[in-house]
Amino acid sequence: MRFRVQKGMRRFEGVGMYFKVYTPLDVPVTRRVACVCSPISDAASFDSLCRELAKNGCLCVTVELPGFGHTPVKAPQDNRSRAKLVWGVLDEIEISRGEDEGKWHLFGHGSGAGVVLLMTTLYPESVISRVLISPVTHIFGYKKRTFRLSGLTRWYYLRKYEYFEAHTRRALDKIRELYGPKLKRERGEELCKNFFRKGRGQILLEMLEKGYYLPDEVYETDRPVMTLMGDEDPMGREIFDRLFSALSGVKVREIHPINTRHMCMETDWSVVKDWVKGWLDYTEGKVKQPGR
Repeated sequence: MRFRVQKGMRRFEGVGMYFKVYTPLDVPVTRRVACVCSPISDAASFDSLCRELAKNGCLCVTVELPGFGHTPVKAPQDNRSRAKLVWGVLDEIEISRGEDEGKWHLFGHGSGAGVVLLMTTLYPESVISRVLISPVTHIFGYKKRTFRLSGLTRWYYLRKYEYFEAHTRRALDKIRELYGPKLKRERGEELCKNFFRKGRGQILLEMLEKGYYLPDEVYETDRPVMTLMGDEDPMGREIFDRLFSALSGVKVREIHPINTRHMCMETDWSVVKDWVKGWLDYTEGKVKQPGR
């Protein structure tokens, strides 16, 4: 089945947003999926998964977090602003296709999962389900409402960032911890080039202060949610369990460990695809229970 891949960069409220659109050509569009990246990932991280879904009539959109990937460095890092910006991208795509506002399945990787949760709270009627892939939303605990890095801590993180920026080999080693042995050197170097850009150190500090906190309302929005997590994820199981516990009010929620690391949608996309296809059919009422 053929499909078309288009890249785009648009400005919303003065913030540049980079995205990719996968449009089926031989079959009608029957569902929509929006994938929100994490700071360390980019649009290419979802490429194989989106290509496979597009072959089966799924319009897929991958959106990079503002301030990361290929987007301009200067961008807000709180989840509400980021959620509004991603919705702006999806609205723009619907307008360009001459379509009314539709319903989306939202995928979020890493801290992009927090953006997906806030997107659901903003426009629940536009969301069918959520898929949280290796979510990182509770590194400091979800009960805490505000957080400020001390001057010494800010200095530490900036020095650490500058150290990895100056020592590419060390940075590649850190990225390889998230990917595992399947990471190719060329891909690692590409990720380093995107991640270590002028001015990004300050954005990382802002993200640490603002990008991991969510209002209580995100845990009260009842849309089905599935979490996929790697058994060998160096981020640790505790973070995923905190989020799953916080979402206890959601009627349909599942968590599935898979034999992979943090970047499973890229390194083990076929396994993720199997879980995702069953989940999409289930939340659309096409099958009675989810499964691979």
